[in-house]
Amino acid sequence: RVMNADRQLLFELDRALSVEVPGAKYAMRHRPGWDGRYHAFSPLSGIFPTGLSGMVRKLIPSIQIEDKRERPHVRPLSRDLLTKKLRDYQFQCLQAFFATDRGVLSGRGVVEVGVAGGKTALGLAIACHVPGKAVIIVNNRKDLFHQWREETKLLTGEEAAAIGDGGWDDRASQFGTKFVLVMPGTVGKDLKGFGMIVRDAKVVI
Repeated sequence: RVMNADRQLLFELDRALSVEVPGAKYAMRHRPGWDGRYHAFSPLSGIFPTGLSGMVRKLIPSIQIEDKRERPHVRPLSRDLLTKKLRDYQFQCLQAFFATDRGVLSGRGVVEVGVAGGKTALGLAIACHVPGKAVIIVNNRKDLFHQWREETKLLTGEEAAAIGDGGWDDRASQFGTKFVLVMPGTVGKDLKGFGMIVRDAKVVI
């Protein structure tokens, strides 16, 4: 949330953080007063998506931002939480993911690792450091869905509750189940109380 900014500055941010909606010209005739753009920033409240904080600071370095997000409780970082010890570069990624930004724990972000670099193991290691249920959204390919299921069992010793490919595991909405694997479009309202969401690459929702 942007704090203590004058009105003109707020509207400048609104313009900078808005994007044109494809095909908006056809919908504008039915929405009088709409400018055909998606506005990620609200000049009235000063609130914007957390992912844009870097852009906001870049646009206006002197701006004051109040961050009220709840931070996850994270266990001491370890490369030994899985049955296979994390490689050096994987552990460096883990450290970077949970690094502090301006003294505040991040605990969210995008992890980019090369092909066959062990993204599954890294995703599971990240989830293991945050108490509570971990919901893992796998992309639309069934083979990767089942690969995650097998790797979760191999690396953590736990049978993940799987939702997708025609199946629904009731353990997904129960306490005591750490990992829940889902395919896009199958995430329901029953999946509550999770501590971490891990999304595999190139998910189409």
